[in-house]
Parts: sequence; structure tokens; C-alpha cells
Amino acid sequence: MLAGASTISAQSEPVTAVLDVALCHLRPQPGRARIKQLEAEGLAFEGAEASFELLVRRHKAGYESPFTLCDYTVLVEQRGGAELLAEATVKVEVAGEVLHTAADGNGPVNALDTALRKALGAFYPQLDAVHLVDYKVRILDSLEATGAQTRVIIDSSNGALEWSTMGSGTNIIAASCQALCDSLEFAIWKTGAEVRRRDERHFTTTANGSTSRSTRTE
Repeated sequence: MLAGASTISAQSEPVTAVLDVALCHLRPQPGRARIKQLEAEGLAFEGAEASFELLVRRHKAGYESPFTLCDYTVLVEQRGGAELLAEATVKVEVAGEVLHTAADGNGPVNALDTALRKALGAFYPQLDAVHLVDYKVRILDSLEATGAQTRVIIDSSNGALEWSTMGSGTNIIAASCQALCDSLEFAIWKTGAEVRRRDERHFTTTANGSTSRSTRTE
């Protein structure tokens, strides 16, 4: 869902038709064929208009991503009946600089979300205001049981705008990561955020997505 000034014409026209117009001049492959391919992979843009906007934007000449997720690792551990532990590490590249960060969470997706915000927040302070509003998972082919294709929808807000992004795949962590990255890229784009480097050691991203300053000194 998109609210406020970021509402797009896809809400008043069929998303497929809008994307056809946007892509037909940008790719050799017809827009409708591209949509069918994406939908076969579990990508349905109704209810995830921010991911739709980003898809169109990425097909335009001159597009440059505000960051690159180089790699990530998510670990979940529980031993001897102790409390479950989840940790994620991410490596991002922004403006030619590579930053490697880690974060804990109350689950694998929360840990990944926290690590991503910590890494990108070191370059884009505007992301401090972004928080997750809702997280939904849908199974697309239930006959495949735990190996099924899943669709993840994430609703995010920065207090002024609210938007929805999605990811899809048989790996729910990878699908969630796709939706999270879309959400953060959309926030950077819509707020006009510019790189303003700060030391990630001097602020802390908590499990609920809020950010606080650290009193640590060198």
C-alpha cells in the first residue's frame, strides 16, 4: 500500500497495463511477457506498488542503485533448551565503499532487517525513521509443502508515507531480503536521501527498527 504523495497511477489502472507501457520501450521483451514471467515466479504487484515503481525505475536509462547488497548470512541457533538465537551479517556497497555489519534479532528475518538497517543507516541517516508496519507470508503452491514457493509482503512507513514491497521464492529468507531491500531503496528514493557517511558504531538499530545514539567513545 502506498499513502500520501507517493500514490501512483497503478492504483487507478491495472498494474499489468501500466507496466506494459513502462517496459515496452525499454526492453526487447514485451512488457506483458515480462509480467507473465515475473508472475510465474510469484511476483504479483497488486498490493506491492512500491516494488512495481522500482521495477519500472530500474528499467529506465541512467538508473543507478543507491546501494548493492554484496552478500549476507543468516544463522539460527538453539542448544540445550536455551533461548533461540538469530544473527545476520550483511555486506553492502555504497558509493564505492564496502561495509560489513552484523546484528542479532528475535528471529532470522528480524536479524536480517536489523543488520541491513544498521549497514545502510551508516550512509543514509533518513532511514532511521523507516520502520516495518506489517509482514505477511503467503504460500503459492501448497502441494510442495515446506518446499513451496512463497510470497512475502512487507509494509513500511517513515511516519509520513506508507508503502509495500514484495519478494518471492522457495527460500523465505531470500524472499524477505528482496522485500526488505526494495523497501529501503524505495525510502531512499522517495525521500531524496543523499549519502552522508557516519560511523555505524555510534548508533544502534534495535529489534523493533528504531535507532538510538550510542554513548560509546574511542
